[in-house]
Amino acid sequence: MLWLTLQQLKSKSPRRRKRAVQKLRQLGNADVVEPLIEALKDPEQEVRQAAAEALGEGRDPRAVPPLLSALRDTATPVRESAIDALKRIGSREAISPLVEALRESNASIRWRMAQTLKSLGWQPKSEEENATFLVALGELERAAMLGKAAVKPLAQLLKESAYPKRVAAVDLLGEIGDPSTVPPLLTALNDSDPFLRRAAANALGHMGRTETVGPLISTLKDPDPKVRGAAANSLGLLADHRAVQPLIQLLRDGHWEVRVEATEALGRLQSPEALQPLLGCLRDEDKEVRAEAARALGELGDPGCVEALVNALVEPDVGVRQAAARALTKVSPCWEQLPAAREAAPNLWAALRQKDPAVQFAAAEVLRRLGEMPSASPPQPDKREAAISTLIELLRDPDPDLRRTAVQSLARVAGRRAAADLETALGDSDSTVRQAAAAALKTLQ
Repeated sequence: MLWLTLQQLKSKSPRRRKRAVQKLRQLGNADVVEPLIEALKDPEQEVRQAAAEALGEGRDPRAVPPLLSALRDTATPVRESAIDALKRIGSREAISPLVEALRESNASIRWRMAQTLKSLGWQPKSEEENATFLVALGELERAAMLGKAAVKPLAQLLKESAYPKRVAAVDLLGEIGDPSTVPPLLTALNDSDPFLRRAAANALGHMGRTETVGPLISTLKDPDPKVRGAAANSLGLLADHRAVQPLIQLLRDGHWEVRVEATEALGRLQSPEALQPLLGCLRDEDKEVRAEAARALGELGDPGCVEALVNALVEPDVGVRQAAARALTKVSPCWEQLPAAREAAPNLWAALRQKDPAVQFAAAEVLRRLGEMPSASPPQPDKREAAISTLIELLRDPDPDLRRTAVQSLARVAGRRAAADLETALGDSDSTVRQAAAAALKTLQ
């Protein structure tokens, strides 16, 4: 019986050779070890894989050296089976070769090697070995806690397009913050995956390294708007004057989220060059951009923006009005005494004739502060309109419970007038707010 099976190992048919390996596995005696070791060299992948599995089941120490050689097999399934076999045999002879191979490019292979080392009771001898071991196990956060020692194994993950935790690896490299993380993060900035590019742009902004400014400026032309926005945000954090003009150019981007990020970044940079472009953003078609422009002008603190900010106090959007009010206080606590503030009076009087009671009330209040209207004369807003304004304001509150409550109430109080604000709430960071917004919009259909 054994003789016949051994003859079948020489068959020209891969199927017969594999069947012969399986028969040897069933025999399970010492005489089959050498033939199975020979089968590890078979030209057919399935035969080699079956031989590795059989040797693992036999648990004969003689199989360890050839199984270690099989770790270099060209076929991933064969290597996986060889590792599993070494784990079953449990020979400590396998430890050193497995440690050396922990930087294997295949994530599945690395994980199996790490698990085998774990079962053999191996302990890392250095922080570098420990970091490599933890990354192989997929425990990236624990590896990152080792600091610089984790940079190389984490950076290796960025080269593996199929690895599911590449974005997490980028985030952790950014948190480590060591100068050695800059090259792999700059490489990730040009990756084909927009999620990875965005993560890299965000990470570089928090590192404070001036050598990243040029690559981030180039990233402002990225085809993905979220990547462009992340690059703009990081340039604002780095506060390097070289970014001012590129960010000003970005104010014309077709995506409002990108314009918001560029506007915020220019506010952080506090460059006088940004004054006129930011004043132009107060007329942007998107209310979020207008509100951010008001906040950015407050950061600049230039009196030249006072008239425009006073005009923004009678904006239809409550968020813009509030941002303008805070910005004016930053520019000057007594802004209403500045001559530039009075230049806005004609626009304020015109706002009194608008149909929106909230705008009427805001205009009258500003005129009163400017001394243009007696304190008794401002009209009182309609209670319903005041409630709507308050609810819209609460949609931006940091507390998700308040935002959710505001969403639920807004649909009842404002009806279809609230549709635009409720649609914006569909993008809220909190899932319960998003669900409430979706339910509220259904009631308006």
